This record gives sequence, C-alpha cells and structure tokens, in this order.
Amino acid sequence: MQTRILFFVIFLCAFMACDRKVEPFDATERPRQPDLAKLFPPEPREESEHAHEQETPSDTRPLRGEIQISEDLKMRVPPHAVLFLIARVDEASPPLAVKRVQDPKFPLAFELGPEDRMIASMPFAGPLKLSVRVDSDGNVSTRDAGDLFGEAAGTYQPGDVGIVLRIDRAL
Repeated sequence: MQTRILFFVIFLCAFMACDRKVEPFDATERPRQPDLAKLFPPEPREESEHAHEQETPSDTRPLRGEIQISEDLKMRVPPHAVLFLIARVDEASPPLAVKRVQDPKFPLAFELGPEDRMIASMPFAGPLKLSVRVDSDGNVSTRDAGDLFGEAAGTYQPGDVGIVLRIDRAL
C-alpha cells in the first residue's frame, strides 16, 4: 500500500512539475518540417562571391579531353558502373577535383573544372595529375579487385585540352 501511495505522489509531483503545454493527440495533424537553418546555417553569400573574385583567369578554365579504355578491358566494365575522374596536385595529396559519371560509355569526352572541386576554397590550379577509375560498387572510397584504372601521362594546367586518359589496368 505504501508503495502505491509513494508511486502516486511521485507521479503527481512529476505531472505538476511539467511546465510544457501538452495538447491532446490529433491523428489528422501533419508534422511540420524542422527548421534546419538553425543547425546548418547557409553559407554567407559575400564569401562565395569573393572567392570567385580571387581566382585568377587560369583557375576558371576546365581541363578537357577524352577517356579511352583498352579493348581487352572494355568487356569487363560492369553494368551500372560509376567512373571517377580525379585531379590531384600530386600523388600523395587528397583529390582537388572529382567528377562522377554513372554508366560511362567509351570513348568518353570529359571536362573537369573549378565546379568539380572537393573544397570550394581551394584554387583550381596546376600542375595537376589526372587518374580515372571505373568502380563496380559506386563508392569512391572503396577499391575492389576488378575495378578498372588508368592515368594520364604527365601533368596539366587548367585550360589544357586534348588530354587522353587510358584505362589500361585492373586492380
């Protein structure tokens, strides 16, 4: 009996201490979309405009070329594969720019420019090393056996055209 009284007193105190306005349940009420601006504030517009002003003319020109695949690997391109075209400052650096192409058909003309940068504040400037990978699972961070790979010879500056990347290896 004392346990029931104690439970009732605790429940009553908790109920009385609640200062929120609790409305009755309405099954027809539609939930409101949360205001995510408080969690993810929009980037200040002025900063992005200044970023373009700071770029040099060479920063705004894309790299252009063609991706080819060797005949013996052409039949190994899996259905629904994803091609990743990657530009790096050097082999040890993280990608500067990446382009993702779903279901690539070869030869594939490409354009890789400042809009493909991984970090918008990084300048799109060379010299750049280019590589390409045909990925079977579509996840850029995995490298599975059988994924196809290739690189362009040399390094390139923004605005270079006629670049040829040849997919000639399987991982």
